[in-house]
Amino acid sequence: MNVHQRVGKHFAAISRMVPFGRPGPLSRVDEARDTADVIPPETLTVHGPQLLSSDPLALYDRVRDLRDAIAADAHRTQGGWWTDEPPAAMEPWFDAANLAAYLALRGHDVREVQVALAELGLSSLGRCEAHVLPTFDAIIAMLGRALALERDSSRSSPTSISEASAAGRTTLQRNSSALFGSPLAGRHARIMVTLPAEAADDPGYVQRLVAAGMDCARINCGHDTPAQWVRMAANVRAAAAGTGRSCSVLMDLSGPRLRTGPIGPGPAVVRVHPRRNAVGDVTAPGVVILDGTGAAGSSGRGNVIPRISVDPAWVADVEVGDAIVVTDLPGRRRTLSVVDAPGPLERTCESRAGCFLGPGLELHHHPADGRPTSTATIGAVDAPPAQVRVVVGDELILSRDADPGRPAVDDGSLAIEPARIPIGIPEAIDHLRPGHRVFIDGGAVAAVVDKVDAQGAHLIIESAKPGGSRIKADKGLNFPDTDLPLPSLTAEDLAALDTVVDHADAVGYSFVRRAEDVDALVEELDRRGEQRIAILAKIETADGVANLPEIIVRGARRHPFGVMIARGDLAIEIGYERLADVQEEILWICESAHVPAVWATQVLERLVHTGVPTRAEITDAAAAESAECVMLNKGPFLVEGVGVLHDLLRRMAPRHHKKTDLLPVLDLGR
Repeated sequence: MNVHQRVGKHFAAISRMVPFGRPGPLSRVDEARDTADVIPPETLTVHGPQLLSSDPLALYDRVRDLRDAIAADAHRTQGGWWTDEPPAAMEPWFDAANLAAYLALRGHDVREVQVALAELGLSSLGRCEAHVLPTFDAIIAMLGRALALERDSSRSSPTSISEASAAGRTTLQRNSSALFGSPLAGRHARIMVTLPAEAADDPGYVQRLVAAGMDCARINCGHDTPAQWVRMAANVRAAAAGTGRSCSVLMDLSGPRLRTGPIGPGPAVVRVHPRRNAVGDVTAPGVVILDGTGAAGSSGRGNVIPRISVDPAWVADVEVGDAIVVTDLPGRRRTLSVVDAPGPLERTCESRAGCFLGPGLELHHHPADGRPTSTATIGAVDAPPAQVRVVVGDELILSRDADPGRPAVDDGSLAIEPARIPIGIPEAIDHLRPGHRVFIDGGAVAAVVDKVDAQGAHLIIESAKPGGSRIKADKGLNFPDTDLPLPSLTAEDLAALDTVVDHADAVGYSFVRRAEDVDALVEELDRRGEQRIAILAKIETADGVANLPEIIVRGARRHPFGVMIARGDLAIEIGYERLADVQEEILWICESAHVPAVWATQVLERLVHTGVPTRAEITDAAAAESAECVMLNKGPFLVEGVGVLHDLLRRMAPRHHKKTDLLPVLDLGR
């Protein structure tokens, strides 16, 4: 078995998929462990290491033989990488030799050797990712001196680990600065921030983000418009110049992201809804606005007051203190009291009884001063999207056509026709097969394919919230069991790339699955005459994990290159039970190549959205110091989130660097 086969087996094991949203069957978890060749710790301490540590000469021979095998495998691996482009023609944006050596090392099971070395007080190889062969040379030299052995005359002297570390740090720092700018003093990791739409028109908001500690601004090209992206980038440049800091601009291509399509309108109904306490007493009346401005009525959401459209001349005659009588859609007589006139053609009404109002209903005006009554008809109402709600056991059709989605058609007892919802890339349906899993909205809904026909893919819901989950438009779809031969760059990506190359320091590349995907982006950059922009490959699929070494080689040959661990989609694709160890594997691979990694998705999410963090997300953010950059998504408390993360990373910097714990003076004081 060659190094590619061994490494391929290893990454296939770590990316093995486990069902999302519920515990997987124990047999599947055991199967994953068996595939990874897991050896219990007690086996390591009984068989092998005790013999190796008690016989240093045998350990010396084992380490030397292992070193030679790794070097030979690494040489063959590098030879395969450079078949189309000689190393001399490349910019050294990564360490190809050390990456190949690390992959060769991970093609061997070295745990017995690690334990034996640790028992002798030597390096256990546990932190050798950044300098694999120099670490082996140093261990061999130390064992040789301890055993008074002459080293082979054909073997060169050991390369200094400090020299190898310095060279690796230089490459890593240069790559990191090209992607994320220079970090603030006192911390190693940079902070990337996804900009909201307001960043395009509020320079002061961007200045507050930079002042709080933002090092890199991420602009999601899947939202807003090119004109807004340009204004966002200009505001970032101005804020950085104004604060005397560097802040790079990353523009993120959406890629072939699968999403639910539009949903048709629900009933055109305006609900006037009073609040009641636990015993049914009204604590606040329902509110509705009579609107004569010509705008359509709206149901209102959250703190937005619902409106009904009426004739402007009629509403102009309505005064505060008057009454409006209506028979609502269920046929109940209701009285609305006019309490305010916020505009010339607007009247605010209250009702202490709930009512449902819709187009065509008659409103009867009863003036308080005894003037004659008059009648008006409710006009059009902008209906909100229908609620496509599913429960466990329901059928849902992912439809091939572009017709808006709709709920199940129900006669009041049995569903006559299942709910349906379109998919943004309908050709994906052709690759679904019975038994394939489908996850909707980040795993909020889990389903399995029952059959595929001319209508589309018929899904059976396997996991949803108690009482049912609502499926909305533009929500993510994941097909972890399905091989989707979709283009890595969509037409929208290619159009966005014209703006990206003119205004960004780096381009984010979504759903990178294989090395050929990187080739496609590099070709498009060449076509636009752009050869220096940095590339950030987002790893969010099992294929992306398995092919990560080749992705790095192809991407970092000519461009500053980095990797984002996109933990949201990645967790769904590989199973959340595997996320922790897979994320560590990605960090190790990146460290071996000296390319920067981004720790992304749901970092300090509750803090950013509510202003109060959870304890778990604080520890998660602290662990993110292992990466070169940490990403925050947008939310109402984004500026506060940047400040908290900046402080947290500065606190962790003296205590932790990559995989190594640092030991300042112990201080348990308050």
